[in-house]
Amino acid sequence: AVQGVLDRTGSETGVAIEVRKGIPLASGLGGSAASAVAGAVAADKLLGGGLDRTALLECAMIGERKGSGADHADNAAPSLAGGFVLVLPGRPPKMVALPTHDDLVVAIVHPAMEVETRRARKILGDTIALEAGVEQWGNAAGLVAGLMRSDWALIARCMRDAVAEPVRAKLVPGFEGVRDRALAAGAVAAGLSGSGPTIFAICRGRQSAEAAARDMAGAFRDDVGVGSDIVVSSVNRDGARILECG
Repeated sequence: AVQGVLDRTGSETGVAIEVRKGIPLASGLGGSAASAVAGAVAADKLLGGGLDRTALLECAMIGERKGSGADHADNAAPSLAGGFVLVLPGRPPKMVALPTHDDLVVAIVHPAMEVETRRARKILGDTIALEAGVEQWGNAAGLVAGLMRSDWALIARCMRDAVAEPVRAKLVPGFEGVRDRALAAGAVAAGLSGSGPTIFAICRGRQSAEAAARDMAGAFRDDVGVGSDIVVSSVNRDGARILECG
């Protein structure tokens, strides 16, 4: 990603970069994209901040390809822009910001296990069944409509992955039980985060999110015998930004 910025700006400057990363490796939390975005934004700032968000996204996608094996913008775009982001395919891809509700809180439970992203991508195969595709396209459109209209019932109905999750869930022992515990605790929706093993729950309010996180971690502990790290957070709407230190 940093090299992408240097190439795009024509700079011959050398860059040494130190990454302090709070995202576990092989967790399904988009860590490779977050690092790529951080590198691109930092390098651009160092060189005078001349690149716009579209250019920065393309540079981050170069780093994403190196880190995860594919130059998609699914994780890099929201890391860069913040909030919910619809990514339209193309060269360059287009980012469309979607509303983020004030009372939407996310519960994230990361169990003490790893799922390697390249492996999780490989088991998906190159084709999908038409029936699954139709369901997925409908869910994607419905989710966008739900976010635009603040329709929680529609969000709950449509935040379902008919393509990747049914396959990748096999790599996460206890997935269905953990997801069901989140929904029973009052979560609006729950599912596999990226390639896993992290599981997320979308909730209305912090109290609901904390209950869902507690019950999901309990399910991993009781049913699988592993501990978990828990994060309960609102959605970052700012995206990547420069922090002045010293």
